[in-house]
Amino acid sequence: MKYQKLGWDHLIVSVPTDWSLIFDKKPPAKKKIETGFIGFRDSSTKRLEISWAIIKKKPPEPKKVLGDLFKTLKKDNKGIKIRNEGEKKVNAHNGYYIYWDLEKGDSQGYLLSWVCHKTQRVIICASQYQNKEKDVFKPLITEIMTGLICHSEEKYLLWSAPNLNVYTPAFEMNLLNRKFLIGLTFLELSKADLEVYAYRIGLANQKIDDSNKLPEWFPEYAKNNLPNIPSNYKPTPDFSNLVYKKKIEVKKLIQCSDSKMPLKTRKGYFETYLWLNQEKNDIYCIIFRLDKQPESDLHTQIEEIIKYAINFN
Repeated sequence: MKYQKLGWDHLIVSVPTDWSLIFDKKPPAKKKIETGFIGFRDSSTKRLEISWAIIKKKPPEPKKVLGDLFKTLKKDNKGIKIRNEGEKKVNAHNGYYIYWDLEKGDSQGYLLSWVCHKTQRVIICASQYQNKEKDVFKPLITEIMTGLICHSEEKYLLWSAPNLNVYTPAFEMNLLNRKFLIGLTFLELSKADLEVYAYRIGLANQKIDDSNKLPEWFPEYAKNNLPNIPSNYKPTPDFSNLVYKKKIEVKKLIQCSDSKMPLKTRKGYFETYLWLNQEKNDIYCIIFRLDKQPESDLHTQIEEIIKYAINFN
């Protein structure tokens, strides 16, 4: 079986290549997000859910977390029974698991919880499958859950949105907004000295026929069609050509700060990177918003974000 690595908000999960990510329907509010959810499904049904919550006080015991969750499940399913439970290590953390099944049904499932002290979150994984699938899915789900990474020692963090992969500095960037549509994927991420706006625009052949026209086409299209474009984003069509791996040509546009702007909109230095992936028929754009031209450390971070985005989109 072939696997793919998917990431979201410090989590990295290796799942079969035919599985896709699903998200909660409600987008995050523009504040520090205290809870989260992602799921995975194959061609037939949802296979795995992962939810988490920020720890505000004393870290809860994973056994108690699952005990409370199981009581809730039992209210809706009177015949549900615990068949096996115990302690399990996850990403070097002490976790607790429960295997359950239905006495008068054809389903069984697996619950796993632990506390990640690095990200200060309590995490719960849940999966349910039919009895006839247990020989395949019981070992598969166990392998996926116990191999899950809830905090990485890497310098950068993977965000696997639909048809858009973004790589950002770890433990610094917060997700502020997102939008997932058939023809558009959008992520807005931010840290103290940098804002990142990442877009995947579908049906490229219906919008533009030559990548050299991107710098002239994009500013007007962005203003009229893309979500969350900053009001002071007004780049000129002047650009420089950058060539990365895969021989992909990237158009780089720069907009410098205007010292006459009000203080609240003074963050007016933008670097825009545009490229066309003809094979996928997608246009990709990453906009970086800063107070001023980036110095060495921040410039390195921007370069790493762009290099990753080009290689994996």
